[in-house]
Amino acid sequence: MAKSGIPGQKPLEGKSVMLPCKEIVRILSSQDTSANEFSFMQRAGLRLHLLMCKHCSHYATHLEMMRAGFKKLFSKIMQVDKVEVQQLEDEIIRKVSTGSQGK
Repeated sequence: MAKSGIPGQKPLEGKSVMLPCKEIVRILSSQDTSANEFSFMQRAGLRLHLLMCKHCSHYATHLEMMRAGFKKLFSKIMQVDKVEVQQLEDEIIRKVSTGSQGK
């Protein structure tokens, strides 16, 4: 029995059918397609679909732009200025030690 290109999907006997858009969206949305989680034929089928379908191609482009934007945003959020943190700690300690008289 031939292997299917998609987990959980029955193989097509002797037929070569392009994956449906719904399946492409599921694949693109659920996993990092640059990882080696797919066989050569699965990656080729995905690339072929993206070359032939402008809607899925645009979706893939927008999804990648969002991923890059979120990655950039969260990397900036995670960069903590140690001097600023120390100043905030000092201010908190000062206010706690004075008994919040500085309202």
